[in-house]
Amino acid sequence: MIWFICLVLFIPFLKQYVKLLNTFVHELGHSFMALLLKGKVKRIHLHANTGGDVITYSRGRFSDILITLSGYPFEAIVGSGIMFAVLNGQSIYVFWALSTLLVLSLVLWIRNLYGMLWVISVLACISILIYFGLTNYVSGLMLAAAVIIVSEAWISSFGIMKMAFKTPKNAGDATSLKELTWISARFWGLGFFIFNTYVFYETIMFYLTHKAL
Repeated sequence: MIWFICLVLFIPFLKQYVKLLNTFVHELGHSFMALLLKGKVKRIHLHANTGGDVITYSRGRFSDILITLSGYPFEAIVGSGIMFAVLNGQSIYVFWALSTLLVLSLVLWIRNLYGMLWVISVLACISILIYFGLTNYVSGLMLAAAVIIVSEAWISSFGIMKMAFKTPKNAGDATSLKELTWISARFWGLGFFIFNTYVFYETIMFYLTHKAL
């Protein structure tokens, strides 16, 4: 299963399609933090190049910092959490939680055509599984989701760190945090990478240990 997922990540078009799952989780990280801090989410956009963006409203600078900070760590934590749940026999709960989040996001936040079509297509695949009673495939699919999210969380954190060192004025969340805190974008980019690398390592070790039992 793991090798099949890795192969998929190198197939054009399909690669962009599945990687967007990580982008979706990333933008949810910003959105959930905004809501937790009593702010608002105006909209989420998901793009064909696997990029995404979200517009939120907050109550001040400190809230803005936490909202901006939350995206990359949230990816890693969610991917690791899904892996833990799947390996402990809780795949069905992850399946329904993800389905619910997709529906709510489509209704409440996602406002660009590509993003809406992507969510609808994922929900269509889920509906086919349910309609034809193929829920025995849920565990494999949720494992695939975990691998995609946790690996892409690590890869994207490396990318943002690289951008922060090469083009610190155009390094996404790292640049936004620099503008909010006056602390170098390089610091934030490196911080994202170190945190996501740690979570990635622990997740892989947990997977290998579980499979060895």
